[in-house]
Amino acid sequence: MRRVHCVMLVAGILLTSCGSEQPQKSSPSHPPSVPPSSAPATPAPTTPAPTPTRDAADAFRAASKRYPPVNLDRCTTRTPITDKRCGSALTTASKVAADTVRRLSKQDAESYFLVTQAADQFEKSLIALKRSIPCYGLSSAPSPPPPLRREAQALCAEGADIAKGYWRLFLTQIEIASE
Repeated sequence: MRRVHCVMLVAGILLTSCGSEQPQKSSPSHPPSVPPSSAPATPAPTTPAPTPTRDAADAFRAASKRYPPVNLDRCTTRTPITDKRCGSALTTASKVAADTVRRLSKQDAESYFLVTQAADQFEKSLIALKRSIPCYGLSSAPSPPPPLRREAQALCAEGADIAKGYWRLFLTQIEIASE
């Protein structure tokens, strides 16, 4: 059931971040400013111009070179909550995302709004993992007592899945295929 919840949450996030732009309908009370005979044959596009993804991809590649490779496959539903390699992978992904955004912020920030938004969502999901319980060595909180370890394991795994979903969304926004 938690898996379905995570998938639905990520799907909802994807739909929300993509938005749905509806074409503007002209009001019948305002006649067109161009006579119908001289109007262009094809309608104007209603979607915004694409973001400069090459710059985003270049920023991502440059940021990735500064850190070890991001391998979020270390974080699975079976990864023990004490596995610091998973925490390290999540932390590295956070650093790469932040460095990518920092590099892009030196350029036109509005063009990279979706990249920045996806990076922020990933960071928020990581903060949630750090605050809740001692997931993957991300916080210094003590381990939960034995009766609560199973629940803690499930929460950490679900939180890591959510973070991985946001990481994939971030990669999608900069059009880098995750390997």
